[in-house]
Amino acid sequence: MNGQEKMDEKLKKKMLDLLEELLLWALFSVIIALLPFAIHSLLILTRGDIPTATLLFSKGELVLVSSAIVASAMGSLFISGRKYKITKIIVGGLCVCVLILASAWFAIISIESNSPSFDANFASNGSIVMFVFSVISSAGCVMLRSSNR
Repeated sequence: MNGQEKMDEKLKKKMLDLLEELLLWALFSVIIALLPFAIHSLLILTRGDIPTATLLFSKGELVLVSSAIVASAMGSLFISGRKYKITKIIVGGLCVCVLILASAWFAIISIESNSPSFDANFASNGSIVMFVFSVISSAGCVMLRSSNR
């Protein structure tokens, strides 16, 4: 095996390790955090209705899930060593922004949900967008954490 083949094998192992880390995180953090929504969907279906984004996400629960996912990923990022320090600071800072926005938005939704001007569709669609941002930023934390191994 020449030097290039050894480097290729090492890179392949790193990529497989990263994939494993992301799959474990996705399954045991993200998917499990979404199970209550699957159960709620089953309840809605059992009642003969169709589960819509508005029914599932307009109360802000998905924003809370987003906060928990981001907070967990951030915690593991900051204890993962000094490698890629600047990148970790940037990704961690973005996660802090997502966490603050998600927390504030949940508070706003909680306060305004009984108001006649409350737009449940906007709240549910915005919650989905916030969730997507939290998953992307959290995946960045997981990848950076994995890079230290």
